[in-house]
Amino acid sequence: MLQRLDSVIIIGAGVSQLPIIQIAKNKGYKIIAIDQNPEAPGFKYVDVSLIISTYKTEKVMKKLENLFKEYNYVSIICRTSGKALYTAAAVAEKFSLNGLSKEIVPLATEKSQLRMFCDNNDLPMPRGVRVNATQNKKLEFQFPVIVKPDLPVFGKKDIAVIWNDNDIPNAISAACESSGNGYAEIEEYIEGIDVSALFHLNNGQSEMITYWDELVALDNDNAIIGLGVSVPSVIDGAAIKGQIEKIISRFSSHFINIEALMILSFRIGMGGIINIIELHADLGGDLIADQLFPKANSTFDFFEMAVQLSLGENKMDASPDFKPTALIYNKSKYETPDHQNYEISGDHFFFKNKSQIDNHTNLFKLFKSCNNIRSIPQHYQWLIQYREK
Repeated sequence: MLQRLDSVIIIGAGVSQLPIIQIAKNKGYKIIAIDQNPEAPGFKYVDVSLIISTYKTEKVMKKLENLFKEYNYVSIICRTSGKALYTAAAVAEKFSLNGLSKEIVPLATEKSQLRMFCDNNDLPMPRGVRVNATQNKKLEFQFPVIVKPDLPVFGKKDIAVIWNDNDIPNAISAACESSGNGYAEIEEYIEGIDVSALFHLNNGQSEMITYWDELVALDNDNAIIGLGVSVPSVIDGAAIKGQIEKIISRFSSHFINIEALMILSFRIGMGGIINIIELHADLGGDLIADQLFPKANSTFDFFEMAVQLSLGENKMDASPDFKPTALIYNKSKYETPDHQNYEISGDHFFFKNKSQIDNHTNLFKLFKSCNNIRSIPQHYQWLIQYREK
């Protein structure tokens, strides 16, 4: 009888999955990748290519069950979002692998599910309501509100802040159109800053890894746009960091059968009130792991850590020490930065700074010079207010 080959299953075989494929392969594992695109670049490097949509859970499971006679599955890694997460959870549960479960995936894909979970478990999140394009619900909270797709498919597309009743119908219609389930989520809008936390959810316990700032603004049409990301976060060294870690610990305590990397995003009001706004179970995007982390700390390999944890190796290093660095998207929106330490990278550019306060001072100046931004990120003011606390 042939010995079954130790293998890593990877959901997706696109550019985003390439670092994970290479690391797992270099560790000596056979790689089984799943992607509906027969030309996916990752297929060049894997041992088994399953050309199936990652959304088709039953078809994926049937193929993997057939391969199980030859391959011993030791890990599953999913660096993709939306319905593919349900497939990743089903595979993890079927073959007893570290990873997601069906109970947590809805919280990472549907805004309304996360809100209801937080409401039921006394976790802070803005009030909200789920609607479809034909509903006319009376809001129980005041304007402004934020309208967003309940199940986002295209990043921040059709997310808008609304100040009056007249603009609500069009905003709901657009959000429903962009939503994978046809619903929109309306939430009270809280002025503040956005901070994301990466942590290891380890069978009901949370192990913090790092934080970063999400630089989000309103454009002249009141649409939410992502301007970039920055490390270290303004909450580093502030007392509020401990409060956020308590919230993450309480959140994690509800998931005693999951071991996976997770990201919780928070909106912190200018008065210091903390609210959960999003859960990511997809190892993150927005070039954070691919470009920002390596620029800010060349020794921190996010993808190596992700592969290790999926294999149960649990080799957690200390939280990475980042040099103040910002990644700014879409360089065409700006004039050449008046800054000595910037670096062009494709359609984007990096700022490198001597200190955290310099980082956000320069970002504040940059964003103020951009004509199509109505409301700029407030991390600079928040840092001034809280850095001594």
